[in-house]
Amino acid sequence: MIIDNRNEFLKPGSISILIQPILNISNSSLKSILNLFNNLSDFHSNQIDQPTNHSPIKYHFNHDPNYQTNHLNGFQPYRHLMGLIGIIDCQTTHDLKKALESFKEILKAHQPQPILARCYAFNPTDHHSDNLPDLIIVPHIGDQAFYLNTLLSDFTSDLLIRFKSISALLPSLSTIDGPSTSITQTFFDILPIPSPLAPSQPVRVSPSLPPPNHKSSHTTINTATAAPKAKQPLAHLLTDLQTDTNSSSPSTSPSNIETNKPINSNPTIILDSKSKKKIIGRIKKIEADFLNLSGNLSESIKNYNESINLCKLNQDQIWLASSIEGLAFTKLLEYVEIIRKNKKNEKYHQKNEEMEIQSIIQEMIDGLEQALLIYTQTFDQHLSPLLISETGIRLIQFKGILLDSFKLGLTPEQALLKLTGYNYKSDNLNFQSSWDSIPHNSINISNTISNVYSHLKSDQLDLLDRIKILRELTYWCKRINYKRKSTWFQRELVCLVTYNLSNNQNQQNQIQKSNLIKLFDEILSIFHIESSSSNDNLPIIISEKVNENDHLEKFKGWKDLQLGLLKDGKKISELIYDFRSLLKYSLKLIELSNNDNLDLSLLDLIPKLLFNFNHDQKNSIGFFWGPKNLVLSIEVVGLPITLQPKIKPQQDLINQEQNPSTFFYVPNSTNKNKSKNQSSLLLVVGEPITILITLQNSFLFSLEILRLQLSTSGIKLDSKPVQVSIPASTIRTIKITCIPLESGTLKIHGCSIELIGAGKSSQEFIISNKSEGSKNKEINEEDSMKCEVVDSLPVMITNTKIVEESLFEGEKIKFEIEIENVSDILTEWIDVNVRDGIRSMKAESLSAEDRYEQEWSEFNRPIFNLISAPKSLKPDERGKVLIECYGKKKQRADPIVVISYGNSKMLRELRVPVSLSIERVLEFVGFEVEEREEEEKEGICWLRIKVWNRAGSRAFEIGLSTFASDGRPGVKERLEPGSIVTIMMEIPKIFLTQAEIERPIPSLDPTRQFVITSTATITPKNRRAFWVRESFFEMVRVDWTEVGSNRKGELGFRDRIHFSEGMLDKLCARPVKVNVKRSCTEENKSIGIGDFIEILITITNRSQREVWGGIEVRLDKGERAVVDGNSGIESFGLIKVEKVYEIKRVLVVMSEGKVKVRVKVWELELEQKNHSSLLGEGHCVFEIY
Repeated sequence: MIIDNRNEFLKPGSISILIQPILNISNSSLKSILNLFNNLSDFHSNQIDQPTNHSPIKYHFNHDPNYQTNHLNGFQPYRHLMGLIGIIDCQTTHDLKKALESFKEILKAHQPQPILARCYAFNPTDHHSDNLPDLIIVPHIGDQAFYLNTLLSDFTSDLLIRFKSISALLPSLSTIDGPSTSITQTFFDILPIPSPLAPSQPVRVSPSLPPPNHKSSHTTINTATAAPKAKQPLAHLLTDLQTDTNSSSPSTSPSNIETNKPINSNPTIILDSKSKKKIIGRIKKIEADFLNLSGNLSESIKNYNESINLCKLNQDQIWLASSIEGLAFTKLLEYVEIIRKNKKNEKYHQKNEEMEIQSIIQEMIDGLEQALLIYTQTFDQHLSPLLISETGIRLIQFKGILLDSFKLGLTPEQALLKLTGYNYKSDNLNFQSSWDSIPHNSINISNTISNVYSHLKSDQLDLLDRIKILRELTYWCKRINYKRKSTWFQRELVCLVTYNLSNNQNQQNQIQKSNLIKLFDEILSIFHIESSSSNDNLPIIISEKVNENDHLEKFKGWKDLQLGLLKDGKKISELIYDFRSLLKYSLKLIELSNNDNLDLSLLDLIPKLLFNFNHDQKNSIGFFWGPKNLVLSIEVVGLPITLQPKIKPQQDLINQEQNPSTFFYVPNSTNKNKSKNQSSLLLVVGEPITILITLQNSFLFSLEILRLQLSTSGIKLDSKPVQVSIPASTIRTIKITCIPLESGTLKIHGCSIELIGAGKSSQEFIISNKSEGSKNKEINEEDSMKCEVVDSLPVMITNTKIVEESLFEGEKIKFEIEIENVSDILTEWIDVNVRDGIRSMKAESLSAEDRYEQEWSEFNRPIFNLISAPKSLKPDERGKVLIECYGKKKQRADPIVVISYGNSKMLRELRVPVSLSIERVLEFVGFEVEEREEEEKEGICWLRIKVWNRAGSRAFEIGLSTFASDGRPGVKERLEPGSIVTIMMEIPKIFLTQAEIERPIPSLDPTRQFVITSTATITPKNRRAFWVRESFFEMVRVDWTEVGSNRKGELGFRDRIHFSEGMLDKLCARPVKVNVKRSCTEENKSIGIGDFIEILITITNRSQREVWGGIEVRLDKGERAVVDGNSGIESFGLIKVEKVYEIKRVLVVMSEGKVKVRVKVWELELEQKNHSSLLGEGHCVFEIY
């Protein structure tokens, strides 16, 4: 005999024996008794009568940990239950008679019914007498294993006799199995055998035969402890058969039936020929079932086929359906056995019709569906609806487990092997079958569920059977994700269980009540009613609150249904006397009800319940903490912005963004991680911080909070609890002030709240990313708000609240800010900068020239410039910060002076806002550049500007000056209010080499290490204009001074004037410089008409390239002069770079008066006299007499 306590698939020919503890028994005693069963070796073979010679009987000893009948836990998970052994521990159970009665009660309520039952008592004492006929006491002296071996041998003999008795076998198999707790537990253990049928007409039987409506299962229960050799009759096979015998015989009268006659007497059965033919098919069916249980599957298949043929011939539809179902089941077991025997042979799986998995599974499904169809069609023949439900549930389980296997990615072969408990290895299997031809959808399962549900309301169904079947249907509706159908099944299940509990109040226990409430809470959650309470003192997670408008819109029309469900829950709680649930549902009713439709009796009921629970120490309501969304948000308010500590950066503090002054955790926040974990909020030892906790009372009565305190860890924190009252239907923010006592990391997990009238323990509300239904609700450091607390820092203050200045555009002023160190800590360093937002312009919106102008203004004309500041301050020492401000009309608004100070690691910032009013009083209205024709002013041009005084009451003095190397003095003009003045000044022309012109436009921003544009993107013409303008701006300056005051400033050109192409040509000097004068030897001689004049021409090439040039000499009035007998352009030759050429020429002038001689140098093309461009020119004036 094999003793196995594993809860797995029972192989063909095996028998399950359930070990059932009775009443109170300790875990240690139970474990020692179970070890006796597990340590048993084989029984004596001569004491066991084997039913067949094919395979030995195998036993599975199972221990049921939940020995109390619990209708909400589904059906018993043990199949093929042939025997039940009750064990009593005499050390903890003194009244053996009461224990034996309890065992019999358990036996009556147990499903499926066992064939044989015995009750053993272990560890007896001296006062325990062996005077109960149905109780066997195992002696505690001697070898208990030997005693138990003998007892089990006798138990086995009785069991085998009962096993061979068909009348006792059938009712033990006519039962319903419940939901599988795992994929390895299947429904294959239950054979489809019909229950006894109600007779259509009276049956003539012998006086010793029990009445036709007397079920054999009841007989088994009544004789659970009967003599070992008792045998049962075969009457149930004949209860639906008609007989021609006169039913009015006195011997068959129900009043003459001897009910007390022993049931082991052999019956005398009188059958007609028609009944004999019909019973042959049924006997073949029973023989097939017996062969199936004994492990002879091939013979069982043969008998099933014979039974099917006979039942078809005799039109015995019910037994035909049972035979079809059993045949399909046995073929499936045979296929599984073939897989097991050949599991080591990788090539055993061949494409054979009889062995293909698709056909086997399909045949199983077809057999179950055909049987269910026959049962449904013959339902009017007094067929028990329990049999229809059994077959339907088996079909649902089969399809459902196949669907689960498909979702898990298993092949059909692996699904069957795992269903039957075979521990396969994927390395040893090489299956290629697919799910294409196997139905694996949820629609077929739903249709079968609906078919089974239609028979639930039959009067022939017992209430407990109806509960078990409905729970099974609910289970599979959930598995296939049919939530709506599952919900209605659950609601009906609650009604049935409540009705059962109300009718059997004496048998109620706390487990049944608790399971009923859990089931109802599950229904409420499906209808979006969160009614569960924290009765295990687990922390409540601050969960996201659904927006009220979205909630109403999404679940519009559900409110009446929700209220109806809560009212049902209230009634259920009253029926089962569960006052905790009564309080819970009443509170939820108040929360969902409108003020107009509110049941006012609830307002009186809730305070009474709270009062009773609070004053009942044995039944304290420690789980009541108001609504679960009592805490809406937790906000940590750091130090003021002037006292916020920051980590000292390694680089300059210019343009750093301001850190937030607060951070908080609130469920409605769109970015929880940033607000909780990535905040840079720092605290300082000894300096108080503020934490705001927002609470919401959604009830219609006030909540009295006795103690509200933070839940923190990491460092010591001086925090005092707060006591507060929250009125009904209000939201209130509570302020808690605390002081960190040491440096380190402060972790804020949430808060704890203790309510008045809700027990003495407190409830914790934590911050977490986990969902509300998460099982792991332990405090996680990663989910907490973290604040770094640093050592003490100095504190500086200033009396300057704001700096307000009014100035003209271009004016410079200075202002000072006085600071003081009011702490007793040395300020090691002080740094001052001004944040004015000047870097807000986008790069893509500006051209290269405009970006250069912006950066030039930012870096060469900054708005603020630090003049002086103290380097450090001792305790109670004062200092001054001096800053220069430049008036710029395009400055950004609201600049701030930031004074940073601190130690080597941390810093603080003292901020002073600056309010500037900039006024533009002067405006350029004209700008011109003109050539100068005087002889002595070679390389000089005129600059003419016009300035308008926009101020209505102020006069200014305008000064125009240059930074040229010739030291030319500037020009000043007075400008009256509202008038325009013109200022002229000579300026030297600007000469740029080719290398200077080809330079790209640079970037003045030191943080951008690249050139704004390349030479390919800007034309040479635009690049030349840019560098000429830059040279002009560097050379010319316009200043102004207010008359009658010392206010002065600068009037800039950059953003006010525009250069035309003609102006640029007049500003630029030629690349070749030409100087013309008389020879030194004839410089003082007078010149007459017709005299020869010797002139000296000096040519200098200032460009960066060599040119081929020619010289042209002309007179002022356009007539051509005669030079050395030639006129026109004379080829000069190659003019090299930076080389000076001196040329002497002799000319004759034939007119008197002043004559201007012009000398032009042209660039020639390939030594030809065709000139292309003018390189330079010069002139001189002669007086001819």
